[in-house]
Amino acid sequence: FPVPHSARKASTGFTEAARRAIVPQQFRRDGTRVLRPLLLDPALEADLASTWTAGHGAAPDPQTAQHVRDRVAAYLADRTRAPHAIVTGALLRPILAEFLDRSGLAIDVFAFTELPAELALEPAGFLERVERVA
Repeated sequence: FPVPHSARKASTGFTEAARRAIVPQQFRRDGTRVLRPLLLDPALEADLASTWTAGHGAAPDPQTAQHVRDRVAAYLADRTRAPHAIVTGALLRPILAEFLDRSGLAIDVFAFTELPAELALEPAGFLERVERVA
């Protein structure tokens, strides 16, 4: 039977709270001192957050979706950037992670708030906003 929206929202909140406690410990345990993530341009992140979280679901316009998939796939192909990850805002993190997973792209997506303070970020690149062609 369908899960009520309020229950899904509470479940997501609990999951995100658990991640904020667990993720920093995983980085420390693994000895990861530097992460070379792909970061989202603030304009793209704002676009995605407004369309994906305002009741629209994970369905951006096809051009944006393809752009995100293509850029992430190219980043994953570069083995010198391993371990691969994307770091974004907490609001977009679970939605972007689900979208990429459904797209067949195996990549960790972290929120800035999940990362331990001692972890150095050396951005591997920026995923920029795509200008829509009419």
